[in-house]
Amino acid sequence: MAADRIAQDLAAPVVAGQWPRGVIGAHSADGQARYGYPEIAGYWLRWASSEATVDLASGEAVVDWLQGLSDDGLWPTRVAAPGQSAPDHQDRHYLFDHAMLWDGLHRWAQRRSSSSAAALAQVLRRRFFEFRLGTQWQAMIGAEAESAHWSAAGGPFLLKAWARLSTMDDDLGREAQAQSARLRPVALHQPHTEAHPQLYALEGLLESGDEDGARAGLVALMRTQGDQPILPESADGGPRRSDVQAQLIRLGLRLGLVNRQETAWRSRLQWLLDRIDRRGRVQFSDDQDGCPTWAALFSLQALRAWMAPAGTTMELI
Repeated sequence: MAADRIAQDLAAPVVAGQWPRGVIGAHSADGQARYGYPEIAGYWLRWASSEATVDLASGEAVVDWLQGLSDDGLWPTRVAAPGQSAPDHQDRHYLFDHAMLWDGLHRWAQRRSSSSAAALAQVLRRRFFEFRLGTQWQAMIGAEAESAHWSAAGGPFLLKAWARLSTMDDDLGREAQAQSARLRPVALHQPHTEAHPQLYALEGLLESGDEDGARAGLVALMRTQGDQPILPESADGGPRRSDVQAQLIRLGLRLGLVNRQETAWRSRLQWLLDRIDRRGRVQFSDDQDGCPTWAALFSLQALRAWMAPAGTTMELI
């Protein structure tokens, strides 16, 4: 089954001389690692921490890789894989990325009793206030800090970051709760025009306890996009991306909005299945041959949730 292929690839054991699976941001169509991605390592650690097929050595190899790349608790956005050209934006630091990374390290430390992950998570958490300038939080710091892209401009997608950072009772946790309260109405009344960050915002609403808001927001997003079976990147068009379809399916299932017998939902599922190759890697879009790890993680959750009995809850990656 497709879900089994994805899980088997994601849980691949460490191979001497190669990067651990959990740090690879994307593969090319021929199977070569393109770049390492600390944010995605955080997603992978969150997933792997409770995945029985992932052995301790695989997760600890990811933690060791992150330790070697750390600038005392801050990470580049991406780092080139051996033999690959430098990826975009490698000299920037994103608040969202670091929140996902902290969460993954924290989960791995708790669930797998990893002292090295706990120490790294503690160092990272202390650096978060460097994203604050006066009373304002910056979505991005570092070189070329001016950017109109949603990931740098900020907005309601940060709800997902603040929801995860709010789980600790410390100064950052209390600040995260305050920022979550500020952004919750923004997510519904000033949503992102792109589906990917808006789905992050709705996931953040759900994680912060506003299930009704998340449900209303998802209905609104689908209506804005014209109720198209395969959601485009934005209402104005753009590529149809596997990560977005997987996010839509898993969130729709989690919120009880999916009728598995309905043609539109079955079309979305089939579209996603058609982009999973024999190795369990998921093509990003019809226009690009890359296979991102985050698309695989989201797709695995979407497929497992689809097959699960009604009423089953899941912890979103």
